[in-house]
Amino acid sequence: MKYKAIFLDVDGVLVDSEKVFNVCWRKAAEQEGYQMTFGQALELRSLDSGLAKKLFLSWYGDENAYPSIRAARKVLMSEMTAQEPLKAKAGVSEFLSKIKELPVKTVIVTSSPVSRITAYLASVGIDVNSFDAVVTTEQVKRGKPFPDVYQYACKAIGYRPEECIAVEDSPNGVKSAHEAGCYTV
Repeated sequence: MKYKAIFLDVDGVLVDSEKVFNVCWRKAAEQEGYQMTFGQALELRSLDSGLAKKLFLSWYGDENAYPSIRAARKVLMSEMTAQEPLKAKAGVSEFLSKIKELPVKTVIVTSSPVSRITAYLASVGIDVNSFDAVVTTEQVKRGKPFPDVYQYACKAIGYRPEECIAVEDSPNGVKSAHEAGCYTV
């Protein structure tokens, strides 16, 4: 087999959390006295925090906008997911069963912190320990859309990027995986 590893994003690929993030970003902005469109919230998907800070500054002209809205979004997200638990994306269980039959390593590669993805995966019945490795942007200097997290993942498992498939759902994630040299789906 040409490919030796499959890299999987969590939010939007394994867990149906992106729509909740979008709602929470917009509600948090409103709570903090700002307006955020659906499209603006989409731009934040898997976006490096340094780039997000610059984006918020360009939108609102206020250096405090990003940290205050982000903090409010975290609270709202926690409250929302406590009321209505997240669900796995359709077909994920079958997909994970099938790739476990393949002679490949399965690796989580995400922008979310380990604590969050562990909780999200557990809430949808997926054991984070069933993967060969977990790599987050906490382990690199720059997050998605930069290639750093995928380059790190390749080094962590000892494979070249061209030996790895990356499954992504956001433009920032696709750009990150593609620029690292991974075959990107």
